[in-house]
Amino acid sequence: MPAAEIHPLVLKLIKETGIEPNTQPPHSIREYTNENWDHIIVLSGTADDIRNLFRKEVKHWYHLPFEDLFSTAAPSEAELWDRLIRLKEDIQRKMYELYRDDLREQLLPRCSCGANDFCRCE
Repeated sequence: MPAAEIHPLVLKLIKETGIEPNTQPPHSIREYTNENWDHIIVLSGTADDIRNLFRKEVKHWYHLPFEDLFSTAAPSEAELWDRLIRLKEDIQRKMYELYRDDLREQLLPRCSCGANDFCRCE
């Protein structure tokens, strides 16, 4: 089950990143399990539990486990903020590495010659 709301410090971090967060409550992943997906990226430690929820085809699964900062006793606000910053940086780094190493070739448009980098067909 998703949390009833997004933690205020998470919203603050999202805003500082330059993204205007959606103010709707979090949605359950179950809303999306009856659809086909090309890519699913799981950021929690429970990838097998999530994988078992999907009933339709998922072409590519990626599991990037990160610590759940809210599963243990609440640290001070300053400590939680520091942990959130580190988590954001870790997620950005891992997502970049995933894109660079696995997704880039699949997602970039291709020239009619088959190249997608530095094509000199023209």
